Amino acid sequence: MTKPTDVLFEGLNGSTSEFQFPFEYLDKADVRVFINEALVDPVVYEVDGNTVRWKDQPYPIGDLLIARYTDIDEKEVDFVKASALRTADLNRQNDQFIFALQELSSRGGSGGGVIP
Repeated sequence: MTKPTDVLFEGLNGSTSEFQFPFEYLDKADVRVFINEALVDPVVYEVDGNTVRWKDQPYPIGDLLIARYTDIDEKEVDFVKASALRTADLNRQNDQFIFALQELSSRGGSGGGVIP
């Protein structure tokens, strides 16, 4: 079963400023927000844990999508010969692979860091 990589809030009326999402991410920049299918500039919201919080009014009206797009253009970790293999580095590298595969699966082959 594929884990969720996005969450949709439909029919917003401008009265809500905080939105919870159920997925993990590597970097805050991997969390993208769309209103009525248009990408929102990250300067209008902040990502705090598993919450997207609007900084100022007006709050979103219409349909809001929060989605994870894991960057796969660069490796998260670069292992160097004769250096220690740290658990945190191995986990971060594996999370990058797993998240990208989850996104690919949930978007029917168009995930993995590609902005729609």
